[in-house]
Amino acid sequence: MNWVRAYADVLRDPRPLHQALQALPAAEGSRWPDGFLFYSVLACAFFFTVHLLTEVFVSWYRRNRRDAPTSTTTAAADAEDRTLASLPGYVCSSVHHVLVVPVCMYLIATRLCTYAPFPSPALDLATPPPQQPFDAALHLQLLCFGLGYIVVDTIVGLQTLGAAWLIHHVAAVAVAVYGFSPALLPYYPHIAVCELSGIFFNVMWFSRKGLLACMPEGSRAYYSVVGCFVAAFVVTRCVNLPFASVVAFAHVELMGIAHTWWVWCVVLLMQYFWLYQIVRAVCWPKSTQY
Repeated sequence: MNWVRAYADVLRDPRPLHQALQALPAAEGSRWPDGFLFYSVLACAFFFTVHLLTEVFVSWYRRNRRDAPTSTTTAAADAEDRTLASLPGYVCSSVHHVLVVPVCMYLIATRLCTYAPFPSPALDLATPPPQQPFDAALHLQLLCFGLGYIVVDTIVGLQTLGAAWLIHHVAAVAVAVYGFSPALLPYYPHIAVCELSGIFFNVMWFSRKGLLACMPEGSRAYYSVVGCFVAAFVVTRCVNLPFASVVAFAHVELMGIAHTWWVWCVVLLMQYFWLYQIVRAVCWPKSTQY
């Protein structure tokens, strides 16, 4: 259990928090630091472009499918249309997860490997230890990248997202925008790493829709991915995410986000609602379409 204790110590270490506050002061006349809006808009433009390119591909595929002779039934054609309608959203989320999760893991691993125990409350918190630098700018860009993705996913998915996903997205955007503080940045990789489960979920979706010829639904590889998804969901979303959130919100006076704690509680509760859906899908697969 030493690694669990080390992870908890890293997460509770106040030095990166103070370094972030000094490195990224709020711009004059704004509640956000320089670069926050720029990187967020840039991320939105990137994901809108990914979504648009996928929509172009879907339109091209539908046009060629209409021109080609086919023997598929009406039900199969309707199912394919629903798959194509959801495809841009899953492509965007896959791009986000595949890019963000490795960076989050790298940042967490770097802090674990270079962590120097916090020796004394008398230590000058503004003085970064040489073996544990904190890159505030990289963490800000990472957060803005995630914010841009979730904003675009909310806008383009208003018709396809379920109520639970919509509530989750709106709550997350509200906390990121109205509750932002540079002091949040050291905790963001520990929160965003929960998207590891999203990678496995998307692989399952592509497999169920017949888009992965190498991994058909029901194969051994498919069930291996299902097992990885369940394990990643429980560890990252049901255990790590609440723990990291509690530690982060323990500094609400310093972070200035006391007014958004109840919104973030909605995000946390959604994780357990989805866990219930997962258990239901595993135990009673015929009663739900997960």
